[in-house]
Amino acid sequence: MQGSFAFYLMDGLTEKPITHNDIDELRWWRRNVAHSLEYYSEAKGESLARRVCDNDFGIEASGVQAGLHATLNEYLGDYFKRSEKDYFGVGPGEYVAMLAVCLWVISVFLDARAALDTLAALQSLPRAWKSEIRLNGDAEVEVARISHARFAACVLVQLVRLVIGGILLWYGSLYLVYTIAINELILNAVALEFVLSIDDIIFACFAPTRMRALIKSAKHLRVRAACKTEGGLDFRSVASFLVCLAFVLVVYFTELVPMKHRLEKAQHAMCGGDLCENSIASMA
Repeated sequence: MQGSFAFYLMDGLTEKPITHNDIDELRWWRRNVAHSLEYYSEAKGESLARRVCDNDFGIEASGVQAGLHATLNEYLGDYFKRSEKDYFGVGPGEYVAMLAVCLWVISVFLDARAALDTLAALQSLPRAWKSEIRLNGDAEVEVARISHARFAACVLVQLVRLVIGGILLWYGSLYLVYTIAINELILNAVALEFVLSIDDIIFACFAPTRMRALIKSAKHLRVRAACKTEGGLDFRSVASFLVCLAFVLVVYFTELVPMKHRLEKAQHAMCGGDLCENSIASMA
């Protein structure tokens, strides 16, 4: 199930919301439509560009551009207030996107650590040609030995889990970065967390009661403790933090910053410079 969602993310959910071609088309719209005499409002004395950039609900054309401008204002901050000294000038979009990416990266790394712990526990089990499962003195189900075939199958499952997690990590981060509507960004972050836990949900819903009881009563597999320094510092936790931080910084500088610049160019293409009310009024 997670693999199908990963393929779906790779196939079409990580398209960039604004490309350089889109910016060129917005510039064409600004020159040929937004400043056209045909759409000049004599009653308001405003060009179509001015009405779109002022979020006028009474415009008769360019609804797509008006919706995009409202979304960009929500993500980047109000375009016309940035020049004011008492205005902070930064919208919440960049912060919310990076917060969602950070939480997503932490969630995926937790799942990856669980897979690595499982691999370490499997490695510590004695192997034989036939598995041996017994009931110990504490009434716990204990795996005394694991067969070579089951060991290979379990390792393969965990490796596939790690690969799918890596795909979800990268493309899920892009999915969040390329979501420019704040409300949808929060919903998408929740949806990705659901995708990550879907295997546990399916097991809890459809696994037979006896199997769940057997797993619940099973003795936990032992995992060797991670290497620690003399001060008791957990090397694995430090390594996980550094890798998470490095990944978040890579996503920020290679994906979010360039996308934010494209959004700013798109906003400027629609509403920057002279909105031409006076020149159009003189032609009317």
